[in-house]
Amino acid sequence: KYKFNSHVGFVDEQEVEELAKIVDYVSFDFVSDPEVIKKVYKIEKTKEEYINMYKILSAKLPVHPHITIGIDEGKIHWEYEAIDELYKLGADRLVFNVLIPTPGTEFEGVEPPDLEEVRKVLQHARKVFEGKLVIIGCMRPAGGYRLELDKIAVEEGVDRIVQPTPKARQLAEEMGLEISNSYECCVI
Repeated sequence: KYKFNSHVGFVDEQEVEELAKIVDYVSFDFVSDPEVIKKVYKIEKTKEEYINMYKILSAKLPVHPHITIGIDEGKIHWEYEAIDELYKLGADRLVFNVLIPTPGTEFEGVEPPDLEEVRKVLQHARKVFEGKLVIIGCMRPAGGYRLELDKIAVEEGVDRIVQPTPKARQLAEEMGLEISNSYECCVI
């Protein structure tokens, strides 16, 4: 009765075979800019290697790509290309997280991405992924930022929001949207 989602990075084909025996879904952080990959993840990978990893994983398992908006020190630039690439790869849903400037990390002093720029990313995703799921995942800043982000997500037609703020839920009700609750990972 349990469903298993594994959030993986780069794995080899044998590991994919093993994963396919035990997990139902794979979450995969997708980045299309090699400079961002190097700066944030500290690995030397290319956009093509990310695309290839997505293909290898999706050949054996349902893969749910994640894009962290603003992961490049709060700046937004590569996310649009990543959305377009994932659409071309046939992704049926797209999960967005948003950079949290986390104490104790090298990005602790940066500002989260500008909310109007985040809105533009969500608008682009909603247009490109028409008829497919667009999701706001669990990783996003708290407080007033989250209140506004969740409101923007509702306004821009995001399909799912993990633990939405009460104001976002209220806005969805006012807009006449159908609301349902789920107690599973957002990709399931």
